Amino acid sequence: MPDTNGVYIEFYDDEITLQEVSDTEYFEIFDEGFSLNVMAAENVVFSHNGLLEVLVGSAAYPIVGGTFTIIEVAAMVTDVPTGSAVKVDVNKNDVTIYGTQNNRPTIAIGARIAVVGANSVTSVTDGDYLSVDIDEIGSGSPGSFLTVVIRLQRVA
Repeated sequence: MPDTNGVYIEFYDDEITLQEVSDTEYFEIFDEGFSLNVMAAENVVFSHNGLLEVLVGSAAYPIVGGTFTIIEVAAMVTDVPTGSAVKVDVNKNDVTIYGTQNNRPTIAIGARIAVVGANSVTSVTDGDYLSVDIDEIGSGSPGSFLTVVIRLQRVA
């Protein structure tokens, strides 16, 4: 297999095996009529340990190595918020990627995983940077141990 940076999935008698693939836009797997496209992607991971607090741009991730499309954003807490939702924001060069603020990742009261709407900024390139803000926390229990994952796909 050539130098690789993506992952594809092989199916063997009800077992799933992860294998590396090249950085093509997608890779197709055919197994008895089953096809699965998996894009080679890179994850940018931000985490906040302990009880959540409102924070602005607590960490930044520099973009290097090309131009990328922002595929999706996911967020999760270990301990759920109570009283009000947790809302986070993802920023490109200190400006939100969400033109509609209601699309920001929102972890509902008593939930662990965020509901995320569409972002209006969809690409980043060399010299840009991504950061995450914690805009709102639970008013009863704030929630804790937040992880935000931003999935990027290389386009150039």
